[in-house]
Amino acid sequence: MATYTGTNIDNGSGGKDQAKDKVEGKTEQVKEQIKGLVDAGQDKLNDVKESLIEAKDKVADRAQGFANTLREQIKARPLATVAVAFGIGYVVMRIFR
Repeated sequence: MATYTGTNIDNGSGGKDQAKDKVEGKTEQVKEQIKGLVDAGQDKLNDVKESLIEAKDKVADRAQGFANTLREQIKARPLATVAVAFGIGYVVMRIFR
């Protein structure tokens, strides 16, 4: 079916092809933008992951240092350690009684 558009005769398929090309072009633009956002998100997640691993390692090192210090104190003063443990147990018992 031919339509008259003023100066040109359009058979109806040229407009559809142009619209289809525009939609495909916009679809590709959106795909590229989404890909860029996903890549940026992955980079950010990798940075956060590395930061968390570093923080975990620092906490583990500090906990190990604390455990070593505590172990040394217990060996150096076993009687005082038992007295402190008894005192803490007594206070906790009185609180929850």
